[in-house]
Amino acid sequence: MRTRLERPRTWRTRAWRITPLLALALLAGCDDKAKTDPSSTDAIGSTSAAPAESAAPAASSAAVDEPLPAPLELQELTFTSEVKDKEPIDTLLAAEPGKRVWAHLRLRNLDDATRKIHLEFRVNDDKRTTLDLKVTKSWSYRTWAYNTLLDGDKKGTVSLKVTDESGAVLAETSVPIAVKARTKPYVKATK
Repeated sequence: MRTRLERPRTWRTRAWRITPLLALALLAGCDDKAKTDPSSTDAIGSTSAAPAESAAPAASSAAVDEPLPAPLELQELTFTSEVKDKEPIDTLLAAEPGKRVWAHLRLRNLDDATRKIHLEFRVNDDKRTTLDLKVTKSWSYRTWAYNTLLDGDKKGTVSLKVTDESGAVLAETSVPIAVKARTKPYVKATK
């Protein structure tokens, strides 16, 4: 039987007793000498002689402390003759002069920040269309872009290079140009 003054023991009633002890232990672990004395080492650090001199500027040490963004993963890239309901309607095997060549991309961005990709369409090594697209956080983000072939583009290839904001190449592919477009049914890639 409890009296009126007794309270049940919960984590909240015990936490006020432990919190000051934890704060004291954390403060006791701080050592100003370790921050200013380059010869001292921390518990995780190396005990080797002097640290190696770095040619990198001091600003780069701040960048090391920042977490790197999660990699942007290109899961699928499909050349298609059209995009409907956010999906390619077919897979383009050969592009036709005077028609649009669509590129449908499926990307994975696990970073909280919106990322950018850069697309560069080339026709016979002649830069035709460049654009930047935003990719928000998503397990499977779909986006698309197109380049319209000129009537005079009778032969050669349409190529596409996809890079992220750092310039890393995510994909580089091409499709031939023919007198008449050739397609096959689109089959979604499984990953």
